[in-house]
Amino acid sequence: MILLAFLNTLIPAAALALLTFLALRFSRMNAATRYAAWWAVLAAMVFLPFAPEVKFSTPAPAAPAAEIVAAPLQLPLAYNPPPAAPVEVKSGAWMIWAASLWATFALYRALRIVRSYFHLRRVKGTAQPAPPEAMEAFDTWRGTCGVKRKARVLLSAEISSPIAIGFLHPAVILPETLLSSLTPAELDHVLLHELAHIARYDDWTNLAARLAGTILGLHPVAAFAFARLENERELACDDWVVASTGDARPYAASLARLFELARTRRQPTQALASGITGSQLGDRVERLLTHGRRFTRRASLISLGAIATALIAMVIAGAQSPAWVAFAQERALPVPPAPPAPPVKPAKTAPPVAPAPPTRSTLEHLVELGQLEQGLLAPRTLQQLEAEIAAMQVRNEMVQGETARIEELLSRENPSGKVLRDPEQALLDEQLRFLQLQAELRVKQTEMLATQNQLNGQAQRLRELQHALAETERQQPSAQQIRAQIEVLQQQLRQLEQKK
Repeated sequence: MILLAFLNTLIPAAALALLTFLALRFSRMNAATRYAAWWAVLAAMVFLPFAPEVKFSTPAPAAPAAEIVAAPLQLPLAYNPPPAAPVEVKSGAWMIWAASLWATFALYRALRIVRSYFHLRRVKGTAQPAPPEAMEAFDTWRGTCGVKRKARVLLSAEISSPIAIGFLHPAVILPETLLSSLTPAELDHVLLHELAHIARYDDWTNLAARLAGTILGLHPVAAFAFARLENERELACDDWVVASTGDARPYAASLARLFELARTRRQPTQALASGITGSQLGDRVERLLTHGRRFTRRASLISLGAIATALIAMVIAGAQSPAWVAFAQERALPVPPAPPAPPVKPAKTAPPVAPAPPTRSTLEHLVELGQLEQGLLAPRTLQQLEAEIAAMQVRNEMVQGETARIEELLSRENPSGKVLRDPEQALLDEQLRFLQLQAELRVKQTEMLATQNQLNGQAQRLRELQHALAETERQQPSAQQIRAQIEVLQQQLRQLEQKK
């Protein structure tokens, strides 16, 4: 995601930096305003990936009610091609290498900041206090300029040019041989320049810029903005000195003199130190001697407000631009749908055994069972049920065949990669309708099978009752048997009476 944000905001960020550079190049803003403007550019670059996309809607104009105007001839509009799709970049091992390179560079910059901090701390600890005359001149200028932040003036043999270091206990460190090589006026210029760094809290802003550069160091636009910040910081201190002394030419001569002295004893510049260097001496002297320039200490709030408004507008405009890089998404192969489960066929029940012809008492018992099982034994009801289930099975097979055909059409890969249009959407709707119908048929089939099973159970129960009644009838003696038994008993009685 961070890499995508870096790539997709590279062009809008470059446009921000270029427009700001051109606007500041041909304006008469002081260095302090330009310094704050480049900080605003960095902030805009950071918030550019998170800027919301604004959608503008134009209301339709209302037609006049008083008069009726004939509609003009509508000519066919020109074809507006769709926006270009972003370039798809496949993810792979190069992403790991890019992240490793970025992390290595950030670690290198962080280690350099830590090394510079401990080096300056050691230089500050071993430096000796400056003579009372230099300290008195420094305090005089601090009181004249209204600087409330206190600082010490120290001398060290380990540096080649003056530096101002902080943070909680700031100090101005001068080379040991500098006091004997400069005139009092040139020394005042040097002390004023370093006092400007202390008054402007450049030690803290320089630390913030270095930490931000640790994270954004490989961003080319951010690197350009950091370079402009460093240049404008020194120019702002130059304006601060000229605004305090009132004359730019002597200060320009002091800069040239200091550069000559520092060139004979050049040492690596420390990352957290603010001082006079000769890297941009020509540009600084040229700006100091520009005719008609006004030198002020503070940034213009009106100019900063205009710059901030323009940057916000450009950030919102940049957020509307489409992304031109995107990671390629691997297309998953279509998975064929699982075939529907075959319908469960009802279990075949054995044909009922024809019971013995019921006697009159059997029929009476069936009538006494009442109409509790009305219609369950009727062969017409079972036949109708079987016919309905058979019809449902035929419809179910038809729906399954149509669904399989639609799924086969949908599972084919679209070679053009276009979004589904209206006919394909209609085909999807038809498939959904068939699937819903299939689900309803399956539910109906399940209900009918359950009803058939219930009917079979009731029929079996009735057959058992009928068989039990038949067995009861067989065990009961018939009327003829009873009359025969009565006649046998009567004969036995007559025989007994005759014997008596």
